[in-house]
Amino acid sequence: VDQLKYIDSMQFMNSSLASLTKNLGDNHPITTEYFKKQGYSSEQISLTYRKGIFPYEYIDSHN
Repeated sequence: VDQLKYIDSMQFMNSSLASLTKNLGDNHPITTEYFKKQGYSSEQISLTYRKGIFPYEYIDSHN
């Protein structure tokens, strides 16, 4: 974690992450095939193409 830096996407994106992921559409054949070969289910793969939920209430420090 010491080498990772978490940045809020709204600081450098021109739109919300939710709307940007919607713009991607549902057709990702190369990425989908890669994840299938890794053993991921279709449901798990579909989760990678949308905005996730981050539990901000669990964060009490940046250290």
